[in-house]
Amino acid sequence: MRATIISSGTLEQQRSAERLMPVVQMGHQLLVTLLIVNSIANETLPIFMNRCATPPPPPASRRQRPRLGGGRQVGGAQGQRA
Repeated sequence: MRATIISSGTLEQQRSAERLMPVVQMGHQLLVTLLIVNSIANETLPIFMNRCATPPPPPASRRQRPRLGGGRQVGGAQGQRA
């Protein structure tokens, strides 16, 4: 069948068949490569989709800075009233 496609058909079909012959002859390698690439794509797709679905962090000017010491300080000179 391969030789039939190359020897028959229009000139454009013959050229296309000649270009595809190396791919067709290495069918097993092509199948294995496609399966590996498909597996990698299926495993990494959720990672990228998760990054796209989460909102970006707010700009630095709007972030609340953490308070050192846990907020209000009790005791010491500032906590005592006269």
